[in-house]
Amino acid sequence: MALLPVAGLADGVTINGKNLEYDVTEESVEIKDAKEVAAILIESSEKDSLLTIKKFISVINETLNAVISVKSYSGHTSTLDVGEDITLQGIPENTSYPGAEVSLYAVNKSTAALHVGGNVSLESLGDSKIDVATEYQGSNADVAIDGDVSLKGSSAGFGVSTSEDGSAIVKVNGSITSQSEGPDEFNNTFAFKAYTKQGGTIKAIIQGALKAIGVHPVGMEISHIFNTPDEPAASVSVEIGEGIISDGDGIHILSDGPEDPDPSLAENTVIVKGDVTAKDRGLYLTTPFPSTVVIDGTLSGGTAAVFLDKNEAVGDNLTLVVWKIEPNKDGAYAVRYDYWTKEMVRDTGFEQNNPLYIIRVVQPETGGTLYTEGTRTFEVNGKEFEVALAGDKIYLVGNPEEGYKMLTAFWDPELTQEMTADGENRFYMVVPVGGGVTLSAFLQQRPSKPQSVRPDYHVTYKEVENFDTWIPVE
Repeated sequence: MALLPVAGLADGVTINGKNLEYDVTEESVEIKDAKEVAAILIESSEKDSLLTIKKFISVINETLNAVISVKSYSGHTSTLDVGEDITLQGIPENTSYPGAEVSLYAVNKSTAALHVGGNVSLESLGDSKIDVATEYQGSNADVAIDGDVSLKGSSAGFGVSTSEDGSAIVKVNGSITSQSEGPDEFNNTFAFKAYTKQGGTIKAIIQGALKAIGVHPVGMEISHIFNTPDEPAASVSVEIGEGIISDGDGIHILSDGPEDPDPSLAENTVIVKGDVTAKDRGLYLTTPFPSTVVIDGTLSGGTAAVFLDKNEAVGDNLTLVVWKIEPNKDGAYAVRYDYWTKEMVRDTGFEQNNPLYIIRVVQPETGGTLYTEGTRTFEVNGKEFEVALAGDKIYLVGNPEEGYKMLTAFWDPELTQEMTADGENRFYMVVPVGGGVTLSAFLQQRPSKPQSVRPDYHVTYKEVENFDTWIPVE
């Protein structure tokens, strides 16, 4: 929630109720029992404001909120630059405010920026959230956090919203963990949420993992809200470096607005390096807008790995690229759900025709190289993946160095599934539903030819088929 201007606080930098002009540098800020709702407020409506903290910020409130607010208006820039950690602990004064929050808000061609050289830790008995919002005429938000983000409260999350041509760029070099203990009917916990309304763009790179802990949280949520069918186009791009773990849903992509919207109104791109592991739904899709989801790992969900709305348009514009999909207890990899009848049906058509399975190749340490035939190259955000559909026949071909030969090949990481030989240095397999293909091969060196003990005796050698030995032939 983006906070409104707080009465009684002046433009510029305000720390614990004391206004300190527009450009302020402090060694550290440590506040106990803040005097105002916003313990630290950086507001720019007349000129740019900058607060530089060389070391850390610590706000510990036992009776009030712990809030940092960075706001900018009318073409100005507000910036908070912290060299080390931010730690906020608070108790909500009332339901209008969170217990602990870092809030960025930019409106009307302005910019709000947050740069943190360490970790960000928020904890409260109420909401504990990072909230980034931009609105109107190209306003911008810039967030860069070098460490981890930890959020713990009755609900928790790192949320980014843009509207009316606003934009936001977020980079976190560590992981984001959101943990809640609130009851299900009041819980709104997510590790990362990207929300657009009436246009807007969001780009986020999280180098670590997303972890959502609690009562049915969401690892990552992307949502688009439209009021009319001809609004400006919106786009969201999120990259995760170490997977997603969630006690609820892994990835949820949704939209709300007029029926049969123009697909060009929104586009989503998600790239996850690592597994997406969810206790409920792995990938939950309730939008017809084009979405590209790449999971360079295993996608799994207790209810289903892929969970689609019954609407046939949902899923038609989904490009799913994944290394492996785990089936649910009923053997289904993808299901469609009817919210009216509560019926859940396995979608075998989606299973066979939609997922592009990443084909991994393990190169030998010595003896030559391996390459594939029958796969195709999928490119997104400058990253390339070799992929194939279920049912495709693909080949692993060896390019051995002199003196080596390709003996055998496998298509699973455990080296239990052998591929079928198809000539010398060439093997094939058929990609199964669910994927999980990792190709590897043994390249064995040919034994050296023995020297003749009689120079006057001419001997040649013929290779035994598996070349474990050599035999002389006159």
